Amino acid sequence: MQEQSPIEHVVGAAELAQSDPELQFAALAAELGIIKPGDKLDQMQIDFAYGVAELCASIGDRYGDPSDGNAGEHIRAVYGPV
Repeated sequence: MQEQSPIEHVVGAAELAQSDPELQFAALAAELGIIKPGDKLDQMQIDFAYGVAELCASIGDRYGDPSDGNAGEHIRAVYGPV
């Protein structure tokens, strides 16, 4: 069985992101050794994570349907600031 990368492991928890994206950002940061497991991200790290989500969403804005939304809107809904 192939081992999942830290990103695949964390991104697989979509329901966690929908409830609190900052928890998923922190889980990914812990998997990558940026913070210790259980620690919280500081505000600068949170702002960076939201900035990366916005960069991804801006690409997704080009994909979709005006009547049904687009990928960028979905990314912002899941990973954007609340």
